[in-house]
Amino acid sequence: MPEYRVYFIEADGRIYQPPQIIKCADDQDATEKARQFIDGKDVQVWQMSRLVAKFPRK
Repeated sequence: MPEYRVYFIEADGRIYQPPQIIKCADDQDATEKARQFIDGKDVQVWQMSRLVAKFPRK
């Protein structure tokens, strides 16, 4: 299964912490799993150098 990276982004655009690596069947699966990480930070999902999804903080 492909690896995806979930990045946590501060309001000023800086990466907050090391990415969470998740293994998913496809982009849709990665997007669904990444939603669990949305909590006070922007979240971005990447597969290598390709941006898959962005989620604003709640």
